[in-house]
Amino acid sequence: MLKNHVTLYLESLRAANASPLTIKTYRHALEELVQFIGQESDARDIDVEVIRAHIHRLAAKGLSAVSRNHAMRVLKTFGKFLVEERIVEENLFALASPAKCPSRLISPPTVETVTALLDGKTSARSPSEGYYKRPLLIEFSKARDRALLELLYGTGVRVQEATTVMTEDIRGDGTILIHGKGDKERLVPVGRPLRNALEIYLRERRRMLRNLRQQSPALFFSMSLRTKTRTPKPLNVRSVHRILTTACQANGLKPLNPHALRHAAATHMLDNGAPLVVIKELLGHAKLSTTAQYAFVSTALMKKTYDASHPHAKR
Repeated sequence: MLKNHVTLYLESLRAANASPLTIKTYRHALEELVQFIGQESDARDIDVEVIRAHIHRLAAKGLSAVSRNHAMRVLKTFGKFLVEERIVEENLFALASPAKCPSRLISPPTVETVTALLDGKTSARSPSEGYYKRPLLIEFSKARDRALLELLYGTGVRVQEATTVMTEDIRGDGTILIHGKGDKERLVPVGRPLRNALEIYLRERRRMLRNLRQQSPALFFSMSLRTKTRTPKPLNVRSVHRILTTACQANGLKPLNPHALRHAAATHMLDNGAPLVVIKELLGHAKLSTTAQYAFVSTALMKKTYDASHPHAKR
């Protein structure tokens, strides 16, 4: 049955060390297909007309062209799996034409916005709110949030990667080992602001763990003094989103998501003349074409080059 084939495919992704987020998005796209065709259906019953009807249904539900194309990419890889497993003879999903997407440029936060975020408050909470009366926890949270935001912007890491950094990943040579997608590892450099933020945070982190007589291999963790166990809990993606949202509110900035800081890191480096291939390695992109998207938003570099090279620029 189709449902069983989907289960096998998702298990193969786990075996290939796909990230939890990838598996989640793939499961959603495949469940949409199963729901449309029926759980008792067979993969061999799917033909081009069925695929077209499914795409039409996604559009009718209000999915954008970008979302529909993402769903089709998932189905194409699923179709490839079915062929490799000799369940079907041909990957009919590969015959579907992608939907036309409007040109959409990335709009990263400006240097001024990021500076205001990193140099401002990290929390909008008042010390009088509940357990935030605890001075130790206040200093720990402030130092942790500042170091976390500096890491996101200073290295351009993905939010999931930031949550999996261990203390042992901080190297003595001024780099941090990042565990990327598909178990791929890369070293990213630590700039002065991040280095200073980490020094302060590591000091507060040691104080917190020593005070509570606890240990944690995770670099970033949360700690609630309202519970009896008081066990350090590694930050997850949702926690990072919440920390960034709170910091934006505290500084009167429009809400940002962690990926916006990744975009900002890449674009600002490009604006200052960093080669595309260097940015590719820093961000952990598999293809240079993925990194190339930032060239389209690097207007500051374009203006700088124009002013310096065009004969009529300063006339």
